[in-house]
Amino acid sequence: MRPAPQAKTRDPFALSHGFTLLELLIILAVVAVLTAIAIPSYRDYVLRSGRSEALTALKDLSRLEEDYRSNQLAYTGTLSVLNYPTVTPNGLYQLQISTSTTTRYTLQATAIGSQLADKTCRTFTLTGMGEETAVDSGGSDSGHQCWKR
Repeated sequence: MRPAPQAKTRDPFALSHGFTLLELLIILAVVAVLTAIAIPSYRDYVLRSGRSEALTALKDLSRLEEDYRSNQLAYTGTLSVLNYPTVTPNGLYQLQISTSTTTRYTLQATAIGSQLADKTCRTFTLTGMGEETAVDSGGSDSGHQCWKR
């Protein structure tokens, strides 16, 4: 007796050599949506992280002003006396001492370069009394957003 012939089974993927056009279009659409979401979020994150450079510089300058006053009985009006650069290390903010008297000072960090894209926190200000303010690109107060830690 002969064994019964077995039906040949075909592998459904045997003829498949790649992706169909529809599959590629779906993948392209998914990548486009993810990119449209990710890039603005990343840019916003980079701008917010750049703000910490201004905050750190202003706190450092404030400490240097207090050290200077303890020796000279007055605050200085120039960064060079404090041996401090006029631009933050990554070149994101221009620093200045906008007001300086024997009893008070006001420090300012203004966005420059790529940080100018930060419309929310354009200029930071710190006074000798510890007042922390910030203004946006339109000149409106945005300190509550910009100085949060």
